[in-house]
This record gives sequence, structure tokens and C-alpha cells, in this order.
Amino acid sequence: MPNTTNISNLYKCASYVQAFMLGFEPEQVRDVFLKYDYFHMSTIDILDVKRTLKGDHLTQAIGRICGKGGKTKFMIENATKTRI
Repeated sequence: MPNTTNISNLYKCASYVQAFMLGFEPEQVRDVFLKYDYFHMSTIDILDVKRTLKGDHLTQAIGRICGKGGKTKFMIENATKTRI
């Protein structure tokens, strides 16, 4: 593998691995790399938003974000131009 001094390539590689580890499909990540020269990836923890969620309530909150068949998730992603 050739050596690189281009920090951008190293950042993209680290971001690819991070996205994969967070559960994104490799094809989704690849498509983002091909479409955009620069992107930012960040994560949030549901418990940071609502600290009192426990057990079944936490599962229910995650289920509401995902929605039946992923419809709610799809709408959130399209409205915010993000991927969940």
C-alpha cells in the first residue's frame, strides 16, 4: 500500500471504519464517499436527549424513531438530509 501524506485520505479511511462500526452498510458509506468530497459524521445517544428512559421505555423510543417498516426513520432522514 503506498504511503500518503494527504490528511484527507486518512480522515476518510477513519470515517469509513467508524461508520461501519456504528452499523452503517458499507455500500451506504461508499456512496457518501463518492457523492461528497467532505462530510461530517456525528452520533447522539438517545439517553443524552431523554435521560429518564429505562428498559421498555427506551426500546419504545427507539421503535418510534425507526417506525413501522422504517417509514418514520426514512422521513426523518429525508427531512434532515442525514442517515440514521
